Amino acid sequence: MTPPERMTEMIYYFFLVLAILFECGGTYFMKVSDGFSHLWSSIACLSLYGACFFVFSKALKGIPLSVAYASWGALGIVLATAVSAVIFHEPINAMMIIGIIICIAGVILVNIGSSH
Repeated sequence: MTPPERMTEMIYYFFLVLAILFECGGTYFMKVSDGFSHLWSSIACLSLYGACFFVFSKALKGIPLSVAYASWGALGIVLATAVSAVIFHEPINAMMIIGIIICIAGVILVNIGSSH
């Protein structure tokens, strides 16, 4: 792969990372909107989810759907769990950590499988 091709491929993964961050931000604001009963956090939630889907659609131009969606889901779970624990002080137990590890392992397997 030539350097320009590599750079183009990296842009799609940059879009994927942005989609994951926007989704996590949208989820944070969904929680603080208290069932969409607070205007500004509700607007932030919907805006971030809109941005998430827009950027995710750009990522799908260069990343297979199976890889992109698996990565988006698993990394979203990791980030949401971190936000849950750090910001909202929600408990995390060993079973949850094992589940997250299994999700990450699944993403790795999907990525390996897509390259064959």
